[in-house]
Amino acid sequence: MQSTIPTTIDPWEAKRRLAALVNIPDLRNPNWEAKAIEFIDRYGPLRKPRTGPPRTKVDYALDAASIAVEFRRVWKPQKDCSESEMEHISIFLDSIFEASPYEVWRGSAVRTDFATGKWEPSPRNQLDHLAIQLVRSRKMLSRCQHCGRYMVKETSRDYYCANTCSEKGGSKRKKEWAENNREETNRRRRKPTKKGRAA
Repeated sequence: MQSTIPTTIDPWEAKRRLAALVNIPDLRNPNWEAKAIEFIDRYGPLRKPRTGPPRTKVDYALDAASIAVEFRRVWKPQKDCSESEMEHISIFLDSIFEASPYEVWRGSAVRTDFATGKWEPSPRNQLDHLAIQLVRSRKMLSRCQHCGRYMVKETSRDYYCANTCSEKGGSKRKKEWAENNREETNRRRRKPTKKGRAA
């Protein structure tokens, strides 16, 4: 397991990790623990433990699975999110970004630059990076139209999470389109009859 907390994660990698986190199954799913541990093994813990005894890998996995549940609440087009869902995720994100009572010296995940009059995100751990990316990608949160996996779209025309899904899903969409438009296609293929032709 990676023990270091990344100080920087480039946006593309942050999107990839965010999608991987949100694809950890719900706690009612018997595979949640294996998938969460797979995430932790690959990317490391989301944040350092607070005070107390040393944490096990399962503790970190449970933290990741719990965060995934909260992030999934708004993983849909914004127009489909209720006001209460928007308010809930805002409050939840505030709780992530605020200063920890166990690490007061680290401050919050937002820094004030009075000289420029701006507030800038200042991630302290991997969870901060992914929470910031969730906000920045809020209009690009989607699900693969073939396999249903959660994904962060690169462009508004992205429908699939991977090339394999694109190939399978693309042929399925073409087949569905052909089925739905068969009559129109056949009509266009028929040769037009000449008007005024003698019987």
